[in-house]
Amino acid sequence: LGHLITLSNKISDLNKCDILILPGVGSFSAAMNGLENFGLIDFIKNWAKEKKSIIGICLGMQVMATTGTEGGICNGLDILPGEVNKISNNEVHIGWNSLQISKNVNFLGDYEGKDFYFNHSYKFKTNLNLVSAVVKFGEDIPAIIINDSVVGLQFHPEKSQKNGSNLLDKLINGLN
Repeated sequence: LGHLITLSNKISDLNKCDILILPGVGSFSAAMNGLENFGLIDFIKNWAKEKKSIIGICLGMQVMATTGTEGGICNGLDILPGEVNKISNNEVHIGWNSLQISKNVNFLGDYEGKDFYFNHSYKFKTNLNLVSAVVKFGEDIPAIIINDSVVGLQFHPEKSQKNGSNLLDKLINGLN
């Protein structure tokens, strides 16, 4: 997308960034253990308290919850209020699904009915006022959660071809 990135787990490097992106593939408890082992939990929480921008992708969105149940009950970063639990039909939501915009935040209306790539078996349950888009998978699953400068994407924009790259670029430019 042409943005300068830094890939690091060092606070000194991350402090120089404009936006934190929390990527995600894995399980909630393992991700939180990793963040704890690298000493990043308080850093990320303080980043959010200072209203600095964060984009969480898939598991990166989920670990911003208050708690999660994947791998046992585990505290999350508590940046976005809510909990992450197994999808009620116990299936893995994998593949393409269309966004239904539930709250038009600036440019999100451009993505109504657009397909994005999902791969998860847990979902984020939060205050509906924070949910900007959902997808149907036997139930409504929050696909985009926005709270001030914190954005959570349940899908993988990096695997969602043009729609994903366009959305990610708009988010980065809008949060910067």
